[in-house]
Amino acid sequence: MICRFLLLAEWSRIRERDNNMSASIEVKVRYSETDRMGIAHHAQYYVWFEEARTELFRMTGYSYREMEQKGLLLPVIETQCKYKKAVTYDDDILVTAKLSEFKGATMVITYNIVKKDTGDTIAEGMTKHGCVNKEMKPIRLKKVFPEIAEGFERGM
Repeated sequence: MICRFLLLAEWSRIRERDNNMSASIEVKVRYSETDRMGIAHHAQYYVWFEEARTELFRMTGYSYREMEQKGLLLPVIETQCKYKKAVTYDDDILVTAKLSEFKGATMVITYNIVKKDTGDTIAEGMTKHGCVNKEMKPIRLKKVFPEIAEGFERGM
């Protein structure tokens, strides 16, 4: 998997776009997700991003599993996370994923994590995904899987 970090200006431009399709999940920070300092480990945020993204994709009419069964894979090709405040064991957080950009062969999902009791923003992030087939060859989603592309276009 290729991972590149976006330039801050590009990420800010994407983050500011608004759309209608978003999905949120509630998470209670588990003890196993914290480090020795009692703070949620930085890698855990990407797990929470994926959980919210999975719910977002269900809103298109196709789950990750159904997309993969049809032959569509969506590898992460860029990622970003800004950690603003720490969360600790037993904190309740809300993770929201939004479809911010869809360009036929790529899509950008942005994320916002807030602490439920205060509404404080804990982290903001994004993942950019390529659309590839089972042979990992890039595809134009609208051409190869128009019914799936329609679900993403509805979210824009």
